[in-house]
Amino acid sequence: MSIRTDSVAVEGILRNAQDVDGGDYDGVTNLDPYIETASSIVDDIVAYCTETGLIQYPSSKLELLERWLAAHAYKSSDQAYASESDGGASGQYQGQTGLNLDGTKYGQIAKVLDTKGYLVAMSTGGVSLKWGGKRFSDQIPYWDRD
Repeated sequence: MSIRTDSVAVEGILRNAQDVDGGDYDGVTNLDPYIETASSIVDDIVAYCTETGLIQYPSSKLELLERWLAAHAYKSSDQAYASESDGGASGQYQGQTGLNLDGTKYGQIAKVLDTKGYLVAMSTGGVSLKWGGKRFSDQIPYWDRD
């Protein structure tokens, strides 16, 4: 596993969130497990590009993807409040875990950064198929076959 980002970069994203009292980060939680999760996903993207001969993202883009995916992983496990009530002890959370990367604003930004669409394909279970037959110019129409 190749770690591309660090906890300072991920914390920077989480602390710059709209919430005025420290952003989306509690300042206590160890971010390393979330970074490792994001790194694993980015490693899968790199492996896919290598296996298929696709053009890979530059290392700076891979680091950005990993950073935003780590923030997404953290907020997926610690959903932010959409609304809360003090007296009745009720609360409503932002996002939904069933939405994959759309479940947090961080995952949504990671999808935007992924201009080749690898994350969307991975999160929706999409597959990429390649034609395994002959080139069109080498094909014989079925009515001309013996």
